[in-house]
Amino acid sequence: MLTATPELTALLNTWRSDTRSAPFIAELYTWTLASGAVIRWTAADRDIVWDGNTFRRGPGISRSQISRQAGTQTSDLSVTLYMDDTVLQNGVPLAQFVAGGGFFNAMLLFERAYAPAPGAAIVGSLPKFTGRMTQLTNTGESQATLVCSTWMSLLNVQVPVNQWQPPCLHTVFDTGCTLDRRSFAISGIVQSGSDALTLFTGLGAAIADGDLNLGRIDLTSGANAGQTRTVKAQSGGVVSLVRALPSPPQPGDTFTAYPGCDLTRSRCAARFANLAHFKGQPYIPTAETAAP
Repeated sequence: MLTATPELTALLNTWRSDTRSAPFIAELYTWTLASGAVIRWTAADRDIVWDGNTFRRGPGISRSQISRQAGTQTSDLSVTLYMDDTVLQNGVPLAQFVAGGGFFNAMLLFERAYAPAPGAAIVGSLPKFTGRMTQLTNTGESQATLVCSTWMSLLNVQVPVNQWQPPCLHTVFDTGCTLDRRSFAISGIVQSGSDALTLFTGLGAAIADGDLNLGRIDLTSGANAGQTRTVKAQSGGVVSLVRALPSPPQPGDTFTAYPGCDLTRSRCAARFANLAHFKGQPYIPTAETAAP
């Protein structure tokens, strides 16, 4: 990308000395997707050729004002795309591409290109904003707003990444925990008296009270087949769910349950025998308040 060429400098100097000779200004948007693909659009009423690249008239584009301030505060630029089914990206309507996360973590370079007059060749451009997409709002069939933040936003991270805390930083069965969920699967059958929030399972003799607390239950047959719910509490064979099932399960419906973990050292050792991968600091002293 070329910027502040001698031709552009001369054009802007002429404009400053004679405001009646205002140059033609085209706004250029270069999106670099996470896949590496590059999309070049312009808000002008025609395609713009600059620096060997063609910026095409794609969707309608509007943007927010750009604010600049000293210090480490992050500046944002909101770019709203107006589209219909005729605007395609990767062979699908742009609205579908955006809603499907096509611009997730995409990088944006916004610049202004200048020409002596409409229709004349671009003589230079000035970058006005560069950053990455951090938020997607107002998504719909006809428009979407992509909020982009400057690279300063990368400083808005927790340092260090891991906090010192008594509970384990892993989630049971995740890659850090390393345990295989399938090794702890418990199969059962729904008993009579169950409803959408409470299951009678007949597992009371097979598992200890509370073993399924914070765990998961997968319905594998019946009207709720394929549904997964987090276990709120389990006492004996009675399992209470955090969120109701779409329909009350019927006696004979099958399920697979998995134990939960409260992230304490004792639970990790006694139930999962996995202290080698426990990532908590249980012996951190509790906070104390000095007497006045």
